[in-house]
Amino acid sequence: MEPETIILTGARGRLSSVLSKRLGDNVVPVSRTGGGGCILYEDLLQSGLLSRPGVLLHSAWSSVPATAENHPASAWTDDLPLMAKLLAEIARAPAKSRPRFVFFSSGGAIYGERRTPAVETDMPAPHGWYGLGKLAGEQLLQAFASQSGLEACSLRISNPYGFGFTPEKPQGIVGAALHAARTGRPMNLLGAGASKKDFLHMEDLTSAIQAVIANRPTGCFNICSGRSTATAELLAMIETSIGRKVPVLPAPAAAWDVQSSLLSREKFESATGWVPGWGLEAGIASVVGTAMRAE
Repeated sequence: MEPETIILTGARGRLSSVLSKRLGDNVVPVSRTGGGGCILYEDLLQSGLLSRPGVLLHSAWSSVPATAENHPASAWTDDLPLMAKLLAEIARAPAKSRPRFVFFSSGGAIYGERRTPAVETDMPAPHGWYGLGKLAGEQLLQAFASQSGLEACSLRISNPYGFGFTPEKPQGIVGAALHAARTGRPMNLLGAGASKKDFLHMEDLTSAIQAVIANRPTGCFNICSGRSTATAELLAMIETSIGRKVPVLPAPAAAWDVQSSLLSREKFESATGWVPGWGLEAGIASVVGTAMRAE
């Protein structure tokens, strides 16, 4: 059997560009701008790929948690209309000729503050516009799945690390710390680094996506390490691996930033057998070593 087609939206994004290289030659990368091997959404809609079996990994999103606060309507003006257009096109195809739809949601932003590990049946309580937009995306997908019988899956991904960093889209403390160490320009350290997050190595995220493709789970799943670490502790790990201090600029905790994010991976592990392969200390050392060799 030939490997099924994997349509990857938002393919020019930092996370998706890594996934595109790791998921194989059967990936069809799609972006708003096209070029560089990517096709445009208009071309995807006319290609017939949305009426063929396969899987669509919907990673496209116009903001990250920090930038969403400056453009609160962007999810509703840009992201959700695009998502609805793709879903409507898939829904028009015969049931046996549709790609499965996998939505990249957010584990860190959806649940709000957690004292115990969040499970998928817990009530969402997003703080900021990014989390609200991702929750709306999940609801849109569920509506199409219920009304049109689409095979659908929402992945509540925690905080991946091990992909590129750009100041224009300031997402990921590991990338921000390495950028600060390399350039000497201080990174903003919100709330004295007290917030706790679940950090997931990029290789573990890749293997989780591969498990989704292979096992075809439907519904909503946390994709996470199952361990939460204070950002100040994470920064200390990075400094140990680099062998020098990372310049920081202390800043107050942001209202949109969840201070205690705890997630359970039990449901996804039960559905697919997936477990993360990287411990945080070893993962940080690996990512730092790769970054230093590239300098």
